[in-house]
Amino acid sequence: MMLLTVPESLRFYFESASNIEVIDGLVGKLTKGSKTSPDDMGPNDLATFHKALLAAYQTQVDYWQFHKDIWDATWGVAIAAHNHSKQGQLTPCAPHEYAGELSIDYVWDDAFYYMHRFEHKPALKGGTLVTGVWARPRGVKLMCYIEDGVYDLSNGLDLDASLWAADHPDDNRYSVASEPLEGAQTLNYGLLHAAASHALKVISAA
Repeated sequence: MMLLTVPESLRFYFESASNIEVIDGLVGKLTKGSKTSPDDMGPNDLATFHKALLAAYQTQVDYWQFHKDIWDATWGVAIAAHNHSKQGQLTPCAPHEYAGELSIDYVWDDAFYYMHRFEHKPALKGGTLVTGVWARPRGVKLMCYIEDGVYDLSNGLDLDASLWAADHPDDNRYSVASEPLEGAQTLNYGLLHAAASHALKVISAA
């Protein structure tokens, strides 16, 4: 069984809608330029408030790291196997080529993405493989699509319907859901690992 531990802060966050609402509200106060010291709080209440802000930031950090850990265990393993097979190299894009997608705030609001360029494969030359992870209480999804301007390549991917389903028809991303995270102490990422490996094999054969 392939397991990842769900950090304690995320177990609390995913536990209930009310916990999500409270943490989301505190994270909103961490945004640059926001007022983080309410005028109606005395020193004692402010001490509690700032500790809550610190806990919210820890949740954000854990959330980012959890996404990266899932990506490493799924897409990371699949891409490494693809490159080792010599069926064409996937070269990671440089950090400056991202438009903020690697930041904690971006991952919190959207998802965790990595981008790789196809090398030494004429049919895919010039395209960018975008892979991602999206974790919510109802489960974890993997995403992938080939950014080539028109998404024709993504549209033509013959992915196993038991592992992948069209998620965003407008740009042809795909997703697969894991077991729910709500109340879970661990994530069994076996299905996600299988889905990533399958997707890379299909892309390699394109």
